[in-house]
Amino acid sequence: MYIISMGGGLGNQMFEYAFYVHLKEKYPNIEIKLDTKYAFPISHNGIELFKIFNLTPHQAEWKEVKRLVRNYPIYNNNNLFNRNITRVLRKVNRLPKTFKVQKDFTAFYEDFLDLSETKSSYFYGPFANYKYFEDIKDNIRKIYKFPYITDTTNLAYKKKIEENYSVSIHIRRGDYIKEGIRLVPEDFYLRAIDYFCKKDDSVRFFVFTDDKEYCKKLFIDRLNFEIIEGNTGENSFRDMQLMSLCRHNIIANSTFSFWGAFLNSHPDKIVIAPNIPFTGCSCRFVCPDWITL
Repeated sequence: MYIISMGGGLGNQMFEYAFYVHLKEKYPNIEIKLDTKYAFPISHNGIELFKIFNLTPHQAEWKEVKRLVRNYPIYNNNNLFNRNITRVLRKVNRLPKTFKVQKDFTAFYEDFLDLSETKSSYFYGPFANYKYFEDIKDNIRKIYKFPYITDTTNLAYKKKIEENYSVSIHIRRGDYIKEGIRLVPEDFYLRAIDYFCKKDDSVRFFVFTDDKEYCKKLFIDRLNFEIIEGNTGENSFRDMQLMSLCRHNIIANSTFSFWGAFLNSHPDKIVIAPNIPFTGCSCRFVCPDWITL
């Protein structure tokens, strides 16, 4: 049996599920499950991936997780002692061999895809690297089909996006500022914007952000900018969906905007990404043909 951790926000969950699908395709004779309960604390909107994309994967029970991670849970709200034990054992490399930890959650570990079919393993991710699903990328695009837009506000945004030479801009600040995560500098956005303005003077930018007041000040003098508003809570995924409908994308150092750009199906799309990794990690959220600045 292989068990794969799942948690974090929607972008992380999409990386985790993509890794799950890859293992299921590569090892069809192995029982593979997702741990949605014990790996991470509940964050953002909880596990929302299944509902959005109408998925019904096999989910692991605690007894199955415990067998592979031994006597200490990975995450347990009610047991601070066990959480501290896990933290200490991880630091001194005393975790069981069945517990495979992606210490840098943006790095690609080849051995995670080269497995023994006679040994069980628990994979602790979130496997936020394109290489974990590169071989099945077309299948992943088919799986991640958003539900139809039916509300009038997003239908209006969709119409504008599809009728214009549209470029999405994702600016993430709120939780990044709170958690001390490195922000993408303004200079990156200004250079990326200038790149598209030189390509087509009719370009229209659609801004997706969790800090609208900041963006209103940043783009106050620009007429060809529109800040997308209204998609919060369980409807936050609509921002990702609208990003994917834009002709081109300017993304942040965020798994959420990675997927908005990856799911963009325009054959001539251009994606510009910041040349900075997520804080504490080594790799960027990019595909090989994207531009980094």
